[in-house]
Amino acid sequence: MRVTDYNVRVYRINNIDGDDEEENVPCQISPVFEEEGELQITNTEFELSFLATAKGLALQTYYIKLMRPEEGANTYEKKLFVEK
Repeated sequence: MRVTDYNVRVYRINNIDGDDEEENVPCQISPVFEEEGELQITNTEFELSFLATAKGLALQTYYIKLMRPEEGANTYEKKLFVEK
């Protein structure tokens, strides 16, 4: 999916015990390369990727939200720990 801003948030709504809860979905923003002339990165379009999961014969809605400056940057990080 292509977006025009790199500061986006992807989430889905989970209904737990009757309460709606937002769950952040890890996503990746990648540059888009212009194909005309020399190979250059465009700063007006970005590729948004995320893993969508749904149970068999089910539907799942994902929301993509543009983060406003007053909301801060999308700082969702998945931390990996490696045991030695």
